[in-house]
Amino acid sequence: MPLEEILLRNGFPASSLWTMREPADLLLVEVAGAEALDAWQRLRDLVPETRRWPILAGDMEEVPRVFEQLGDDFDPAATLAASREIDPVEWAAELRASDPELYDPPREEPALRERVFRETGPRHEIMLHLDIQEGRPVERAGIVLVPTEWSWEAPAYLNYGGWNECPEPAVHVAFLRRWHERYGAEVVSIGPDVMEVSVAWPVTDPGEALALADEQFLYSYDIVAQGTETLDRLAAHLLHATVWYFWWD
Repeated sequence: MPLEEILLRNGFPASSLWTMREPADLLLVEVAGAEALDAWQRLRDLVPETRRWPILAGDMEEVPRVFEQLGDDFDPAATLAASREIDPVEWAAELRASDPELYDPPREEPALRERVFRETGPRHEIMLHLDIQEGRPVERAGIVLVPTEWSWEAPAYLNYGGWNECPEPAVHVAFLRRWHERYGAEVVSIGPDVMEVSVAWPVTDPGEALALADEQFLYSYDIVAQGTETLDRLAAHLLHATVWYFWWD
């Protein structure tokens, strides 16, 4: 059954669809911001039929920025092949070795670490469909249907990354595949400079949370440097969290 027919049968009328066939064979679904998470879940449930992973791309006014790096000179298949040659642990070690001082994350004072874990709560909410300043859903949101059944491959089809501290698309794919295997992580949203990931098997051990925080710090430097400020506070956010947040300046 054609994709458009599957979507129509499941409540997504043709008027809500924006075809983006070139160069990455993408389809954009426009929905009310207040319905964005429900629409995403319905599209997630349809993946076995559509064979396309939904990516919440945020406010429709901002969606074009997600596609800024699409062009005729990128090849998703080549990116996926390159990702299979990347060991995230080795990549992280090489990045740290390139500038040990920069990539030495700040830590809390030992006397404060227990308090940080006790008082810092985990994250459970996807936020990209919200107007952060207003604290309410945007009027219209976009959900991109990427031609893969695997969420970790989405950055390859969006050619996402490779600017400032944001890793190259193949590196995103390698890390996201690793976290899917270890934590059941699935990419829910990708904005111009943010990514949100749902987690089926949250970290429950503080020591493991610290190790994961260090890994995520190297993958997304700004979540500590301009976010939690210390590795311990990031680890506290990750403990029992069902949503992870990444941001690149």
